[in-house]
Amino acid sequence: MGKFKKFSLKKSLLVLGMFITVASLFLFFREYINLKKVKANNNAFESLSKWENGWKLYSGQNTSMNIDASTNSVELSTDGTSPAFIRNNNLNEDFSQYTGIKLSLNVLKPKDIAKISIYVSNDTKFTNYAVAGINQNSMLVGENFLSVGKSGFTKYNNFNWNEPIKAVQIRFETVNNTPAKITINKLYSLTHNKGKIVFTMDDAWDSQYTVAYQLMKKYSFPGTIGVITSATGGTKLNIAQLEELQNNGFKIMGSILVANLLFTHMVIIQQKL
Repeated sequence: MGKFKKFSLKKSLLVLGMFITVASLFLFFREYINLKKVKANNNAFESLSKWENGWKLYSGQNTSMNIDASTNSVELSTDGTSPAFIRNNNLNEDFSQYTGIKLSLNVLKPKDIAKISIYVSNDTKFTNYAVAGINQNSMLVGENFLSVGKSGFTKYNNFNWNEPIKAVQIRFETVNNTPAKITINKLYSLTHNKGKIVFTMDDAWDSQYTVAYQLMKKYSFPGTIGVITSATGGTKLNIAQLEELQNNGFKIMGSILVANLLFTHMVIIQQKL
């Protein structure tokens, strides 16, 4: 029979530490990827990115609209004396299943642009409409993406997302009457998968009960706490506190040291908000 080889406590802890590090990195990157998956879905606004179909210049004579068929984009410009905007009134889109709108555009000189806005309307006269925009301090030189959920739009009059969208308008304003232009690439409808967040706390310090837990309980947020089971009470959580946390939806990760063998039991739970 082969001889049983003893591992020192130091080596056991080193191996455990490497395992926990790898596992933690795996979980972190998995949650990072899944935290907010966003799909650009063209079903609702697919035709809107064909700029020659229904889009017209609705701003003054000092503005212009030029479609580039080779890149499927539209250049919108103004001499600065009035805002420039284009509009499509030939819609009847059910937007109830979507969660937002995304606009892809290019800006050469952000310092010259005051604001870029998207309007959606339940009617072609924009009586019942909603609007969202991006300000100068959020713009970059080159390609920009304006992604806005329904809740990010300001609604006016009787606008309702559950009613058909009949018209869309894209508008931009310049700073101090400065001539400027933007290039609009594509307009998308969005669906957002529900994100997941995991709250974890290490070493079971008493502040995790007196501070973190009290705040999380207020919003019904669960969490996971890592406990060194040989160190409870004092500045650490005591057994009664741990039981209360567990009874209120928290998950406990514990480690137990017995002689020179380290037995670790880890429970990793994704808490869905």
